[in-house]
Amino acid sequence: LNADQVLAMVNTILTKNKTVVLEAVKVAGNSLKDASDGMKDDKEVVKAAVHANANALQFASSYLKSSEDVALTALTSGLNADQVLTMVNTILTKNKTVVLEAVK
Repeated sequence: LNADQVLAMVNTILTKNKTVVLEAVKVAGNSLKDASDGMKDDKEVVKAAVHANANALQFASSYLKSSEDVALTALTSGLNADQVLTMVNTILTKNKTVVLEAVK
């Protein structure tokens, strides 16, 4: 059993438990895909997932895909800037801080 499969195999109740989800995404960011919608909308959980694996950004809520803070976390976590900018809300492509980080 690998870490990516942890949340996929646990009870739905546990996918809503912040402590459980937070620990899972710290080990395997893409575990966010199996978390509850509420956890996908929790900034702390999403930032931890994106920090572990920037590709986890694709599983974040639409609201958090509009977050400058989350976008900056993804940009500093090793994902190609073009990929990050295609996953975030288009409003962030006009955000000076995000764009400056993307072109570093």
